[in-house]
Amino acid sequence: MNKTLASLRRSMVAILRAFDWDARTLARTYGPGKWTAKEILGHLTDCELVSLMRLKFLLAADQPAVPPMDQNDWAKRFAYRKQNLKLMKESFRALRANLIALMKSATPQDLARRGMHPEVPHYTVRWLIEDTAKHNVHHLEQLAAIKAGRTWNSPG
Repeated sequence: MNKTLASLRRSMVAILRAFDWDARTLARTYGPGKWTAKEILGHLTDCELVSLMRLKFLLAADQPAVPPMDQNDWAKRFAYRKQNLKLMKESFRALRANLIALMKSATPQDLARRGMHPEVPHYTVRWLIEDTAKHNVHHLEQLAAIKAGRTWNSPG
């Protein structure tokens, strides 16, 4: 779990830096029809909210239902391009700091706590945190491509 927490700390720094990019870079995409950098940052902020909420439910309840999140519905409904970038950045920073603080104090029993998710049969605290870290790396690759002015294709 130490490696995962280190990854979450590193990605936090990189993501927070991206919030400070100039407006032109934030408006670019990594490919035709793909999200802009600002939309990716909005998505990451909302994912942080959802991850923290899921984590708290997993830690506080016995096998809670874990709601799925349709990222495209969220992006459309919350119009990330129109969101206040400063508020998104403050939210991301606070949510990630809370997630890391909770994970630093997690016991092995906490990491094994389960929830019921319709798409993930073995949904545990450990799985959630590791998936969050992988998800960040995925979007940081997209953001790096945007910053460099190049396209990005999913490796999978």
